[in-house]
Amino acid sequence: MSEKHTFAIFYSDLSKIVSSTTMGIVEFADKELVNRVLKILRMKNGEILTFFDNLINLDLEISDTGQSKHRLSGTILKLEQNNPTSPEIILMPCLLKKEAFEEVIYAAAQMAVTKIVPLISAKTQRIWGQHKEFERLTKIMISACEQSKNFIMPELHNPIKIQEIVNFFAENKCPIKAYFDPTGQNFINLLQTIQKMPNTCTALLFGPEGGLTHEEEILVSDIGFKTYALTPTILRSREAVIVGLGGVRSTAK
Repeated sequence: MSEKHTFAIFYSDLSKIVSSTTMGIVEFADKELVNRVLKILRMKNGEILTFFDNLINLDLEISDTGQSKHRLSGTILKLEQNNPTSPEIILMPCLLKKEAFEEVIYAAAQMAVTKIVPLISAKTQRIWGQHKEFERLTKIMISACEQSKNFIMPELHNPIKIQEIVNFFAENKCPIKAYFDPTGQNFINLLQTIQKMPNTCTALLFGPEGGLTHEEEILVSDIGFKTYALTPTILRSREAVIVGLGGVRSTAK
C-alpha cells in the first residue's frame, strides 16, 4: 500500500519563524495560510504537512487546528537544509505567447532548473509584461515547486536580447551550451556529453516558433552553443522545452 500523500507549501518567512521556535513547536500567525490548510486542504490534528522556503524544508505534525482561525501550530518532525539539484541548469527560452510561456516556466520549476533567462529574438511576437508578469510567473513557479517538491525555486531573470547573452556568459561560466533545432546533431550526443561531465553547468537555449534568425544562430554558435535535434519531427517551442529539459535533467540527476 502506498504512503499517504503529503502536501507541500511554500512559505517565504519559514526560516525566520523556525529560528525563533522553542521545543520544536512552530506557530504561524497567518490568516491566509490557516484558511488554506484548514479549509482548502482540510488538514486535521495529527496530519503532516511539508513547509519550505528557498533555504530549508520541514515536516510538521499539525496540532490545535480548532483553536483559532488566524493561527496554526505544529511540531517539527524533520528539518533539513535544501540541497540544490546538480548540475546547474540555465534555461534560456525565447519569450513565447503568455499561455505557452507559463507552461515553460511551470515545467522549469518542476524539473529544478537553476536559472531562467528569457530571451527576446527578432521573431518574438509580444512584449514582456514587466513587474506584473514577473509576479505571475513567480506564483506559477511556487505552484510547480509545491507540486513537485522541488524546494529551491529557479532564479527568474528579466528578459534580455539574444545579443546580450555574450555579457551574461561573461559573468556566468557554463561549459556545456546547447541550442535546439531540427537541423542539429543527435540529442543523444548532448546526453552523452553530460554523462561524461557530471556536475557541469549546462545552458539550454530554445528559440521562438519558427526558430532563430540566421544571424542569431551564428551569434549563439560563436558563443559556444552546439546545435541538437530533439526529434526527427518539428516540435512547438513549449513541447521542445519539455522534451529537451526533461531529457537533460533525467540524464544529469
